[in-house]
Amino acid sequence: MSRKAFTSQVRSTFTSCPCQAPDPHTAGSYAAPDLNEVSGLVVLRVAQVADFQEKLLREVAKGSDLGVPVTPQQFMFGTELLLQNSNLDGNIKLMIREEVPRDRMDEALKRAPQTMNALLAISGAAARIADAGRFQLTPDDARELADLYRNFRRELLLLFATLPPDAQKRYSLCGNQPVRRVHPTILH
Repeated sequence: MSRKAFTSQVRSTFTSCPCQAPDPHTAGSYAAPDLNEVSGLVVLRVAQVADFQEKLLREVAKGSDLGVPVTPQQFMFGTELLLQNSNLDGNIKLMIREEVPRDRMDEALKRAPQTMNALLAISGAAARIADAGRFQLTPDDARELADLYRNFRRELLLLFATLPPDAQKRYSLCGNQPVRRVHPTILH
């Protein structure tokens, strides 16, 4: 997907954004982010996807019947699709270059590869489960993948936390859910 097509898609998601001001050029408004602000919002949205996936996998681990089989291939494919559609690596680089303050730059640069490695760990674990011949996730498989999604979300939110507070607030208001504060208890 081209940057222009992606930007258009992101803008269209803000038509129902509760924080959208009538005039997006009004100083101090919480209007939908402009092109220079999209990357931080992508990081937040991907964290929301990771949160959803973790919750789904926790249900599978509890033995809940979702009405459809849950397979490792879904998570291999889903991880690849998430990576491609979000252009996560490119958006992380853009966020660091354009939005992260200089005093948080070293932290962001350290967190970026940790975040991408956390995503790749999900796909790797799903591939290992599939290679073992399991075509549906066992409760233990689901727990393992849920823990990996939790770690991925944690890394995304720690990276997101390197943004200035005003950007975090703006993105949080335009997201479908508020950003949870990164508290030491979720770091484990």
